[in-house]
Amino acid sequence: MHKSLIKEIRDKYLVPMVPPVCDIIDFHMHVSGGKEDEKYIRIAKEFGVVQAGAMLHWTDSKSLLARHGDFFFPIDWVKMPSLSSKKSWVNEEIKRLEEAAADGLVALKLRSTCKEGRPKVWIDHPYLIEVLNEAARMGLFLYVHIAEPSVWWPSKLDPTVVGEKLDYHKPLETILQNCQDLRVVGSHLGGYPEDLDFLDEMLGRYKNYDLDLSATKWIVRELGRDTLSSKNFITKHQDRLLFGSDLVAFLSDGEEDYYRSRLWVLRHLFESDEVVPSMIVDPDSTGLDYPRGAEVRGLGLDEEILKKIYRGNALKYLVK
Repeated sequence: MHKSLIKEIRDKYLVPMVPPVCDIIDFHMHVSGGKEDEKYIRIAKEFGVVQAGAMLHWTDSKSLLARHGDFFFPIDWVKMPSLSSKKSWVNEEIKRLEEAAADGLVALKLRSTCKEGRPKVWIDHPYLIEVLNEAARMGLFLYVHIAEPSVWWPSKLDPTVVGEKLDYHKPLETILQNCQDLRVVGSHLGGYPEDLDFLDEMLGRYKNYDLDLSATKWIVRELGRDTLSSKNFITKHQDRLLFGSDLVAFLSDGEEDYYRSRLWVLRHLFESDEVVPSMIVDPDSTGLDYPRGAEVRGLGLDEEILKKIYRGNALKYLVK
């Protein structure tokens, strides 16, 4: 059993689900380029997933596309300039992306986070802004992972060392302001599922900014704190939100129910109005909001909203 699953709850609730209201596009997940990718495909199809955005370095994506190009669309990690990079770095990176886009690259991924320590180079570096504007011209779009869960400040992240959470969000706003032709997807509800009013303001200010609903534990925990506000937010911004699992194929330990648990929990969150205990271990689901421990508090979204989140909104990015 995968270490992040609770066996008793998994045995009770991890049962086959009815087909979703439409085919699902998993807009955000990670692959390894190995056998686990095939396992993910098989299990994802059990839950109605017909296509997925695969985050993998482009050098490995070519073989992935050769084997599974009908299922995955490729997302490459943006190369960051260093403190010593020269202007020539810009032209080199643009050339690399032009070649990749011609071969089938669809999107790019950036991280503005402190898991590896406070960044020495931020994602709004002027050289990177130039590259991103050229990427928009090529028809590529961008995912940005901002910060980490707010409950980790300061329990896991010392602000005197890594800074405050908003420090990691400001460079994203620089990108949105200076790359207005670039379509940007804020991963994991823009890194701020804890503050839907803040996200509402962001979506109001930046028309080139959408959000994905990936990172299962994080999203389920925070949207479950106030289900009415969460449902109202999703209803208001139903045209700007995309389904994503954030499943990481190479972290499954070979356990198939790692995949099933995340997809089951996410679909329950969006489709059901029932509250059930979560089979996924979440040490951050504690305190007054979660006196019984981690729960999945269903939002019971309308079918028309589900069709947009599961598929329709993704097609706006994928169909040219």
